[in-house]
Amino acid sequence: MRMFSKSIVILLSICFLVPAFATAASADHGRNPRIKKYRVVKKHRRARRLRRLARRPIVVRRRSRVVVVERPRTVIVHKPAREVQVIETSTEISSAATDRQKLGIGLRGNAIALTGEKVHLSTLENPVMYGPGITFTGRVSPKWDLELAVDYLQGSQDDFRQRSVPLTLSGLMLLFPESRVTPYGVAGGGVTFTQLSYGDGQFVHDITELNGHLGGGVKVRLSEDVALSADVRANMVYSHLGSTTSIKDSCVDSGACNGMETVSPDDKLDVGMTMQAGAILYF
Repeated sequence: MRMFSKSIVILLSICFLVPAFATAASADHGRNPRIKKYRVVKKHRRARRLRRLARRPIVVRRRSRVVVVERPRTVIVHKPAREVQVIETSTEISSAATDRQKLGIGLRGNAIALTGEKVHLSTLENPVMYGPGITFTGRVSPKWDLELAVDYLQGSQDDFRQRSVPLTLSGLMLLFPESRVTPYGVAGGGVTFTQLSYGDGQFVHDITELNGHLGGGVKVRLSEDVALSADVRANMVYSHLGSTTSIKDSCVDSGACNGMETVSPDDKLDVGMTMQAGAILYF
C-alpha cells in the first residue's frame, strides 16, 4: 500500500514539473540573442521574397493542347471512260442546229440606176428601176454562202418603159459567221433579160445581157430562223448577147416607127449601182 501511494506521488510530481521546465526553457530561448537574430533575418528574407514576387509578372502556364491529325489515306478511284456515243450525240445536235441555218429563202426590194443608153433610140433609156426579188441561200462552208436570186425591175418615163429580169448567182464571204451581226462581201454575175418599150408598146425591143456585180453588206440575225440583210453593189451590164424587135403595124403605117428597125448592133457596157434590202427565213 505504501508503494502504491509513493508511485502516485511521483507521477503527480512529474506532471507538475515538466510544464514548468518547458516554460523556463522557452523563456531562456526568447532571451537568447542568436535565436532572436535568426528570426529577424528569416522575417527579412520572407519580406524580400514577397516583394520580388510582387514585381514579377504573373505567368500562367497552360499545357498546350496536342491534336493528333491522322493523314488521310489516298484513295484511287478508277472511273470508266466516257462512251464515245455521248460525244457523237452532242456533235450530231450541234451539226443539226447548223444545218437548220444552211438553207434559206428570202424576199428583198431592189433599186438600180444605170448610166448611158441601151440602143440609142431614146434618151429615156436606163431610167431608175425598182422592184422585188426572191433569193435562195445555201451555206457551202463556215464562211461562204451561195445566193441564187431572181429580181423583177421596172422603170418608165413618158411613153417609154423598161423592164429587166436579172438572174444572178453570187458568193457571200461572211466575216464573222458566228456573230449576230455579220458583215459580208458579195460578188457574182448572171444574165439579164431586158425589154425596151417605145410609144406605149408600139415598138418593143428585147435584149439578153450579161451582168456582174461586186459589193458588200451586213446581215443581222433576229433569231435562229430569221435574219435581215442589206447591201450595196456596183453593177456592170454588157449588152447584148441577143435581141429581138417587134413593131406594130399601126406604128409602121403612121410612120412613127420609121428608122427604129435599124437598131445599132454595137455592144455597149452600162455601169451603175444597186441597193438591196430584205429578210431571210432559214429552215
